[in-house]
Amino acid sequence: LQMMSGLPGDTEETFAQTVDDVLNWNPDFVRIYPTLVIKGTEIHEMYLSKVFVPWSLEKTISALKEVVIKFRRRNIPIIRLGLPSEPSMLENFVAGPYHPSIRYLIDCRIGLDELSAMVKELPVYQKSISFQVPVKKLSIYKGHKLENVLKIKEIFNLNEVTVNPLDGLESPQMIAA
Repeated sequence: LQMMSGLPGDTEETFAQTVDDVLNWNPDFVRIYPTLVIKGTEIHEMYLSKVFVPWSLEKTISALKEVVIKFRRRNIPIIRLGLPSEPSMLENFVAGPYHPSIRYLIDCRIGLDELSAMVKELPVYQKSISFQVPVKKLSIYKGHKLENVLKIKEIFNLNEVTVNPLDGLESPQMIAA
């Protein structure tokens, strides 16, 4: 099954309802594509006449983060998220939430939420936090360009945040220093 986020008339709420409808169908897998403005399409004409404004990358990541979580909970694989970086698409791309690694950005945002939830559970204020994470997910938990580490430091007013890989882990663990 294929879905598109941010189609003309879509809101976060209507898209969430579409996702819930798809979940009720219990598909074997899904593909999800953010709506992009591509030259020569009807959406391009709508964009040029200011009838359509594509979702921002941030709005798309936020909406799709919730979608990924819902599909994971139901064990429905997302076999494609975002468009591949093909030369013809890139040459004709006009506007919209395109990123060559949008799924990675979404996974990083989910990782940030997981780590933040652990810090919120601390009974005592800490100035330094260390996380141990699954080796294969180290970059997801650190975040794109270390964004997750920097955000956790900022949000929780921490002096130091470290994220280290540990073989054999299934999920992250926090070690308060």
